[in-house]
Amino acid sequence: RREFSPKARSYYHYFGSLTTPPCAENVMWHVFREPITMSKAQISALLMKLNNLADASELGMSNRPVMPLGERTVYLGQNPEGLRTGNTQPPAAGSPAPEKTKGNLVFGLPKEGPTYNYTDLDWADITPEWDICASGKEQSPINIVQGDALAGEATEITFSYTPTPINVENNGKSLTLKSFDGNSMKIQDTTYSLVNIHMHHNSEHLFNGG
Repeated sequence: RREFSPKARSYYHYFGSLTTPPCAENVMWHVFREPITMSKAQISALLMKLNNLADASELGMSNRPVMPLGERTVYLGQNPEGLRTGNTQPPAAGSPAPEKTKGNLVFGLPKEGPTYNYTDLDWADITPEWDICASGKEQSPINIVQGDALAGEATEITFSYTPTPINVENNGKSLTLKSFDGNSMKIQDTTYSLVNIHMHHNSEHLFNGG
């Protein structure tokens, strides 16, 4: 538990997207204020693995640059308007974002199809199915500016994690940790199962520009 969640559980919350194609705008981001620290040995071991990503950039990066915030609001705490109803399919280009209603988010994993890399980030040019990567108004990641965040509801995120053997997969784009059956987190009255963890280099979200 200590490895994957900070001791201080305060967080920023905003509505955004997947940071990889199809860039679907159906993600409720909860970004902890306190970073998770790693030792120099852990960072070196991780970078050694990430530098071997086949689809990384020429500099070995596997992160999407920050996207414009637009008219969105970042909250310190939970959005007072509640959670969104999920959309399992990528929206059509130019379509409005899902309504901000209370409910469950059903997360759909991308289907097999066109591939992408971090050398050419013009993902919308690869296939029309990914148009929203360029035309979307709620794309992620973003630069979170502490002074611009509004006060939200102090809703606690509770974790139900147990020591679990995991599988680590290098998919060419990130390191993916899988096999987390029985682990979950809870926000308000909704429980979310932990499916996998993706590790990118560098970090995707920025805080105050850094």
